[in-house]
Amino acid sequence: MENGARVLRALHAEVGGVERVERVVGEVRERVAEVEDVAAVIGEVGAEGVDEGEVEEELEELERAQRVEREEAEKEARRAEDERKAEEVKRRLALLDEAERKRQEARAKDEVKVEQEEKKEPPEVKEADSQPIQITLPERPAVSAKSKVEDAQHEKEAIPAS
Repeated sequence: MENGARVLRALHAEVGGVERVERVVGEVRERVAEVEDVAAVIGEVGAEGVDEGEVEEELEELERAQRVEREEAEKEARRAEDERKAEEVKRRLALLDEAERKRQEARAKDEVKVEQEEKKEPPEVKEADSQPIQITLPERPAVSAKSKVEDAQHEKEAIPAS
């Protein structure tokens, strides 16, 4: 009996007394009541039945909303891509404009340089313009027509006949 009393005391200590047991039983009853409430709601839905047409309409509406959302996202992606391409074209056009402006500046500088060079006269030309030029030719003895004919005959005689 002593052993039995010890075992009962140990069980009582483990369980925590009557108050603890009552509290645990109360919690279990509350959870069972919640489960019964959920089962009752599920039973009501099943008893009423589900309107297939209403479910189909709701599904179609959800699909339509998803489709619209997807189309809007695609439209936004295309718009962003178009903007990116437009910015790239603007950037390239600006580069072309800058290159054209530099080319025109270089051409204008070259034209100015050519004009300046054309305006410049070499120093010899300036001096020549201011002083008269005198040219003297060496004198040659006068040659008559008769001597020309004689010279031509001598040349023929000098060339051996073949």
